[in-house]
Amino acid sequence: MIPESAIVRRRPIHGLDVDPVQAYVAALEDPALATASLVWQTPERGRISANITPGEVVALQVNYDPGWEAREDGRLLRIRRDGLGLMIILPDRAGPCHIDLAFRGGTERKVCLAVSIATALALLCALLWPCGYRMPQRIP
Repeated sequence: MIPESAIVRRRPIHGLDVDPVQAYVAALEDPALATASLVWQTPERGRISANITPGEVVALQVNYDPGWEAREDGRLLRIRRDGLGLMIILPDRAGPCHIDLAFRGGTERKVCLAVSIATALALLCALLWPCGYRMPQRIP
């Protein structure tokens, strides 16, 4: 949990460009800020438990991908990418909450799954299809 003001807004230009991350690091190291716990149920599903105060966001040190989805009590929460490419979950209310995090894969995953299924079916058809090719016969 970090204050919304500590979100990394721009990507650092190089390793010595620490200005964009100073507030973020200070927030992570601040013992006065509440922490959230994340328990992974599978590599694609996790549950976050937190007590959110107004003006705070859930900062996950997990790479952002548009295929991630966060829900609290069935309500879809906004997820965005910070300047480091990590996930920020924007809760819609303060207080204790349990956020279910799931990787759905988005459009890219669906397209890859469709291509994989089509390829598997094409290979299966190629194996089962009777060969129409016959060896030429020699004329004596």
